[in-house]
Amino acid sequence: MNTPIRHDTREKLIYVHSMLRELKTIVEAERCDMLAHLIEMAYLESGDILRGSRTLRSGGASGLRIASDRGK
Repeated sequence: MNTPIRHDTREKLIYVHSMLRELKTIVEAERCDMLAHLIEMAYLESGDILRGSRTLRSGGASGLRIASDRGK
């Protein structure tokens, strides 16, 4: 079950989604294939989140805890 995205978060995701599309166009013109591929993956992911096909967090709380404990 997906939880609804807050309005301000949704607005930010729409902006990021749009910027990723522009970045992909730029790097494709420069023939940076791998970078274009990675940006396209992020673009698709942000679109999935906006459509509700994917949740905002995929790692869960344990993934966040592990990331924060790296410096110790």
